Amino acid sequence: MAKPPFTIEDIKEKYVVLDELRQGKDSPFQILNTAVIGAAFSRSGYRVDTGGFLKDVENVPYQVLGDFHKKFYGPNNAHIVVVGGIDPNKVLKHVHENFNELPAREIEESNREQLIQDGAKTVMVNTDLPVAMICLAYHNIEGMGRDSL
Repeated sequence: MAKPPFTIEDIKEKYVVLDELRQGKDSPFQILNTAVIGAAFSRSGYRVDTGGFLKDVENVPYQVLGDFHKKFYGPNNAHIVVVGGIDPNKVLKHVHENFNELPAREIEESNREQLIQDGAKTVMVNTDLPVAMICLAYHNIEGMGRDSL
């Protein structure tokens, strides 16, 4: 977390990501899902697939990746998930030993509040592929909201 887990030589790995993104362009499910998520979350980071957009990945310079890592990868912007039969004291000791000295990142909060949706949205995707699919999506209540269980 202290430094990027990649070097300039690792930049070839972006071609693996590009191949995966290209495969998604041939998947009817992925095509539909991308369109539906884009409509449902028009102002949110959720609208962007985890892999990103093909053109962005093709053109991203190494320095931009490093700057992104430096800006966002810090202990105050991370989660650790531990599962299984563990000793909590050992885990906490290990976390403290490995992450306590890392500097927190100053991350400015963005206000990308989702616009109120006054009604249904419809997305139709036409393709030459021999499939028919339907996808329904809806916004749920905020996980930390008082009406959430």
